[in-house]
Amino acid sequence: MQKWTTAILALLSAAALGLVALFPLGPSLALAQQNCAATYTVKPGDTLYTISLQFKPVTWPMIAQANNLTDPNRILVGQTLCIPVATTPGAATPTAALPAPTVTPTRPVATATPGGPTPTAAPPTATPVPIKIPTFTIKAVTRDTSVTVAGVNFPPSATFTVRMGTYGTLAVNGPQAGTVTTNADGSVAGTFNIPAEFKGASLIAIRLDGPGGYYSYNWFWNSTATLP
Repeated sequence: MQKWTTAILALLSAAALGLVALFPLGPSLALAQQNCAATYTVKPGDTLYTISLQFKPVTWPMIAQANNLTDPNRILVGQTLCIPVATTPGAATPTAALPAPTVTPTRPVATATPGGPTPTAAPPTATPVPIKIPTFTIKAVTRDTSVTVAGVNFPPSATFTVRMGTYGTLAVNGPQAGTVTTNADGSVAGTFNIPAEFKGASLIAIRLDGPGGYYSYNWFWNSTATLP
């Protein structure tokens, strides 16, 4: 007798905490409504919360409302519960759009139609031509007398006008100091006299102006030196 009393007291204590389902005290309750996504038969140890975890996104309040449970802590072992549809009445069910496949453009292949004209082949892809910028460096300076330069990437076999000017002017429209013709490989080299108006200047600008808008400029210290 003491064994049964202890078991009943333990069971009632657990039920009061809403932790477990009670064993049936009578016949199973009828479903409160028939609009169910599923049904579930209560097992020992079940609570509405643990049951709802099996039917996400359905929540335990939704299950309680669907079954007209006035006390959500009181469910019976063997009781059949209606698991409602998880959507809100009247609300549209969201749908996920699948991403459109990425289309890789391909060059169309010319095909011949029997009896038709000869297909025209697609033009070949043009290979970009690297841009070469004409540049020159100062190789030697004799103070107030001359400057020697050497350059690359100039138009081949073209004649350039050498000008000098005040530092900071890029020698634009400066007095002419001579001319030079580039080599077949686009290289250029020459020694040019420093105009009298720039003798005594610390810094002098130098410029090479050529045909077709080609030009290049630099500057040098007006002091005797040989550079590598």
